[in-house]
Amino acid sequence: GHYLRGVALQKQGKKAEAEKEYANALSLSPRYVEPLAQLIAMDMAEKKSDAALKRVQRQIELAPDVAGMHDLLGRIHMSKKDPKRAEASFLKAIELDPKQGSAYLLLSRLYLSSKDYDRALGKLDEAIKTNPKNVQALMLTGMIQQQRGKFEEAKGAYEKLLAVNPGFFPAMNNLAYLYGEHLGDNRKALDLAYKARSEAPEDPHVADTLGWLLYKEGKFDQALTSLQISASKLPENAEVQYHLG
Repeated sequence: GHYLRGVALQKQGKKAEAEKEYANALSLSPRYVEPLAQLIAMDMAEKKSDAALKRVQRQIELAPDVAGMHDLLGRIHMSKKDPKRAEASFLKAIELDPKQGSAYLLLSRLYLSSKDYDRALGKLDEAIKTNPKNVQALMLTGMIQQQRGKFEEAKGAYEKLLAVNPGFFPAMNNLAYLYGEHLGDNRKALDLAYKARSEAPEDPHVADTLGWLLYKEGKFDQALTSLQISASKLPENAEVQYHLG
């Protein structure tokens, strides 16, 4: 009740009152992660990372075996550019709860920041084994493999994702680009690009992919329309401007 009241007060812009309600919820239930997450988010929004760190450390002293609190601690360490402590916190969260999906994802992003692709992919693989329907883990796996030039592996990850969530347009868009640029099947690429466009008609990245594939098919008028939309929304994206050129 205190937590939900805090959410309502926060939506009304009454931050001080909301903070009191979240604190009340935590005092009644020290293992309750959601009010702590809201308090941490409020601290971080006000650039009070030290206060957020102390807050979550105090709560972990009261409930040391709650995985979600170690996950929050890791996020704060990440924001403070402390990768070693962030890694230790995420690993602790996974140790306490192997199904703590967000910790796997954050660990993989941490490893990616230092270009340690193998460890990043290893954690994503663990996340997918724990939950084969983890859309974020599948998407990030596909993106990493695509970036590394391992196009078949990237295709496999995107296809698994679309089997789980057929309407997930970012995966459709990336898979369309893969088929058109690297896998030699422009017709299949176009089919996916049109589906992505139907799911996200305003997305400029989808418009760019569709426009480029239409250009490669020689459908220049249709390509131009799509690429102009993309370029107008992404004026600083060099690849998009090149496609329009």
